[in-house]
Amino acid sequence: MDWTTPLSSVPCQDLRMLRSAAAWCLAVLAVIACDGPTSPTIPSDRVGRWQLDIDSFARQLKELHPNPFPRIPRSRFESEIASLRAEVPSLSDAAVVVGLMPAPFLI
Repeated sequence: MDWTTPLSSVPCQDLRMLRSAAAWCLAVLAVIACDGPTSPTIPSDRVGRWQLDIDSFARQLKELHPNPFPRIPRSRFESEIASLRAEVPSLSDAAVVVGLMPAPFLI
């Protein structure tokens, strides 16, 4: 499945998984938005804002999950996050969101 695949041809199971991942990502991003007074200064550029969001997303995911690394090593999770951060300049906003979607399923 890629971005050109019509939704009508995507199996229901895949759609449910995508919806679940999207809902999870939105929930974590909502928590990040309410991060409070300890939030760092928000960068003025798009790339910096996305990288801050990715960092906050990863931090919140690790803090909120009761046992974040039973299936993969912490180093692999950190590597995946670092890779996404590095790719932000060449990705669209939608692609960054899609790049965040697998993160909850890694831990």
